[in-house]
Amino acid sequence: MQENEKRDGKTGKIHNNKHHIIPTSRGGPKNGWNKRSVNKEKHAALHTLFANLLPEEMILIIELSWTDKKGLLKEEILSHDQIRAWYHLFGTNQTSKAAMIIRGDWDLSQDEKEEWEEWKLKRKKKIVDFVKKTKRMEERR
Repeated sequence: MQENEKRDGKTGKIHNNKHHIIPTSRGGPKNGWNKRSVNKEKHAALHTLFANLLPEEMILIIELSWTDKKGLLKEEILSHDQIRAWYHLFGTNQTSKAAMIIRGDWDLSQDEKEEWEEWKLKRKKKIVDFVKKTKRMEERR
């Protein structure tokens, strides 16, 4: 294993510190534009807080569930590990700053978002074509 890689304790798979903005488990491509080289500790902290959420979902959960009336983090609803991860990532209890950091460091650029939309359309077309082909095969029986 290389220095920037680690083995997952559950699956045994080797992981490096490349973060997929759109997780492959959620249909994201393995393409270069969907990956970021990230600090190992920050990467772990991000997944401790947000698991496999998309950046816009991270921001929504912060705004709708984790923010009090003063715009501060509701620490009482998070676990000790999540609170530690929060401060490691964001350094403040101001949730608006956390959202800015997510948009700046953990989200796709506008060009990458356009590529993602194109990729989804191509993927959808492949699925539709497969379904049509399957239906034609069934009709031949």
